[in-house]
Amino acid sequence: MILSSFLTIGNIFFLELIYTGIYDPDHSYREYLQKLTGMFEGSRGKKIILFGSGMMFEDYMKKWGSRYRPVFLVDNDENKWGRSRMGIEIREPEKILEIPKEKRHLIICSFYYKEIEKQLTEMGITEYRIYVQKLEWIVRAEDGD
Repeated sequence: MILSSFLTIGNIFFLELIYTGIYDPDHSYREYLQKLTGMFEGSRGKKIILFGSGMMFEDYMKKWGSRYRPVFLVDNDENKWGRSRMGIEIREPEKILEIPKEKRHLIICSFYYKEIEKQLTEMGITEYRIYVQKLEWIVRAEDGD
């Protein structure tokens, strides 16, 4: 693991990232960088959907919720389905597919973004962004701490 430079994703400040864990060799660097930056690029006129309803969702709502309010949340925890957080309904992941691809803007808001990426790929979903509250959380998770 090498982290050479500064990176803030919440307010999008990037210099250079060289880190063997966060960079996925199965995706091009450009593709990976696009998923981690430009959070709302291409979102105009689309329905914003957040995948995850935990701490990163709360942070997202504090920073972006008034301007980019999601139409609904999805979560893998079936006990949350049908409930609401901050007035936004939580649904099962399959509900993403009910919104046509060209009308949705999906953002992963979860510490478990890699697992969710695999899940989305299996669902045929390849267009999404990844919201990261704190890079250190991901670094720790990938180091096994």
